[in-house]
Amino acid sequence: MYGAAHMEIGTAIPRGAGGRAGPAVLVAGARLAWRKWTGRERVVYNGLWRIAPADLRGDLGYVDREGVHVGDRADGELAVRKNVIHISRTNDAGRFHVFLERLGTGSNRRRFLEPSLEHSRRHLIFRFRARVSEGMHVVRAAAHEVDSDLTRFECLGDARRQITTRWQPYEMAFSFDASRSAYLCIDDEEVTQAPSRLFIRYLQITEVPG
Repeated sequence: MYGAAHMEIGTAIPRGAGGRAGPAVLVAGARLAWRKWTGRERVVYNGLWRIAPADLRGDLGYVDREGVHVGDRADGELAVRKNVIHISRTNDAGRFHVFLERLGTGSNRRRFLEPSLEHSRRHLIFRFRARVSEGMHVVRAAAHEVDSDLTRFECLGDARRQITTRWQPYEMAFSFDASRSAYLCIDDEEVTQAPSRLFIRYLQITEVPG
């Protein structure tokens, strides 16, 4: 869907009868490798085949300007149904935060994107399909460095796209200092009509070293 599958070098594939790998094994192996790499891009989060409720955490937030809250707090609910993220908004103020709680693939799961000393910059690409039920919403992809108890957030980079009522593919990218740890999120903001809902599916986040 977003690039071709690449098998990992050194990945062992069990052999079926006659010394050949069965179709199911080949598909599973290709998917496993593709979850980790798409061309030069390293997959940070893969929701192409499955988005689990445990992958995400919803938080009702404000729009901040220079560390000061502007306007009212967002109000609404987060749910995941049939691999689709549902954000139900009951007001048009603030930011509804959706934090990525399980980055990585397979058993290598973590909450934060760890610092890298191999590169000076980290380039993230958020890809997904989305629509809203009424009006328009703005989706903001962002990375923050946070303290241990999640009380201090420092924005490292962000990007925004306006979402309409038709299912469409979207891509957003930004970069930041690779030596910083990052807590990734998708925000719903600038809602033009409430109540309304935002739907996101096929979410994938990749990293390009720089």
